[in-house]
Amino acid sequence: MEGYKSREDKDSMGFHKFRHRAHANPLGGEIANTPSCPSDLDVGALFPGHEGDKVTVCDIGCGYGDFELCLSPLWKHQ
Repeated sequence: MEGYKSREDKDSMGFHKFRHRAHANPLGGEIANTPSCPSDLDVGALFPGHEGDKVTVCDIGCGYGDFELCLSPLWKHQ
C-alpha cells in the first residue's frame, strides 16, 4: 500500500484539490448508526434496491483506497 503521495496517478485523481480524511468512518453516526456486528447492518436502508443482499466486502477505512485497489483483481465480477 503506497499512500497517495507516492502514487503515479496522484495528480489526475485530484487529491491536491481538497483535504481528504483518510480515516473517516462513513457509518460514524451522521449517516447511520454503526452496527455492532455485520448482521445488524440494514443494507436496504443505505443502498435501496439491495435489501437482503449479503455483504461480502467491507471497506475498513484505512488509507486512500489502496486496500480496495489491491482487492479489486480478486473481485472483477463485482
